[in-house]
Parts: sequence; structure tokens; C-alpha cells
Amino acid sequence: MILPLVVIDVHGESATNPDYTLSLQRIKRWEKDHGQIPAGAFVAMRTDWSKRWPDAAKMENKDTNGGAHYLGWSLPELKYFYEKRKITASGHETTDTDSGTATSKDDYSIKTYILSTNHYQIELLTGSGPRSQRNRDHYFPKAKRRLRIFRESTCNSAAKRTADYADYS
Repeated sequence: MILPLVVIDVHGESATNPDYTLSLQRIKRWEKDHGQIPAGAFVAMRTDWSKRWPDAAKMENKDTNGGAHYLGWSLPELKYFYEKRKITASGHETTDTDSGTATSKDDYSIKTYILSTNHYQIELLTGSGPRSQRNRDHYFPKAKRRLRIFRESTCNSAAKRTADYADYS
């Protein structure tokens, strides 16, 4: 399966707030800067959380009460992606689609939403950001699967067009 790749880079936000969730305002800003997210896209959230792998304690980032703190998606934003922009898949570097604060309460409603709509969600993306590492493989340590990120360029006398794609095999 080959999909257009969209990477929303929030690694700066995640560095200062481990409970960060992507907001609709942030998505709209991304679209203003880069154009509308295309239908059928794979939307990846870059957080640099994968740099904590393979240390499970760092990935979970638990507080003294045992509550996990890591980034996740929120329902309004995912509905925007899947229902309005008609994307095919979303992905992230953390262990769950839901935030750590939600999973600490056994709340997996975000993951349930995605899977109930017959779409794909990719967890545990690795690397320091798919968009900055074109032509690199990104592995899913739990699943032992590969996501290949590559760039296609076309040139003519009028313009140069570059696109990123995700190939999940």
C-alpha cells in the first residue's frame, strides 16, 4: 500500500509537554503552511518520543502515582482527518494512539474509534522524524514490520514537484 505522507512535526511541543495532544488549530496552521491534507494520506505525528526506545520506563513516563504521561491523539482531530480530509492512516511514535493519561485509566476510545472505521493506525514509528529522513526505513519494534518513507520528484521546465510517500509492507 502506497499513501501520500503528511508529517505534522510537534517535537517541540512534546519536549515541553509530555501530555500534549495535537489540536485542530495546530492542524489548520500546518495546512496553511503546507496545503490541504490530501485524501488517502498517511498522517504521522512527529514527537521524537521514539528516542526513548527501547527503555519501557522512558516510553511510559510514569509519575509517582503510576500514571503514564505520553502524547496521544484527540477525537475531534482524528475525526477531522478521517471524516473531513478522508485520510487512510495515522501514525505516531508512542505505544498507544490514546494519551498516557487516558490509557492509565484504561481509556482506549481513540484507538477504538479508528479501528471501528476500518482505517489503519501505526504505533511505535521510529526515527527522529520521517520527513527529515527521506528514503529511510521506519520500523515497528513490536510488530517487526517496516514502513518505507521515500520521495518522488518530477521536473519540467515550468516547475519542480516533490512528494513524500509511505509504503507499509
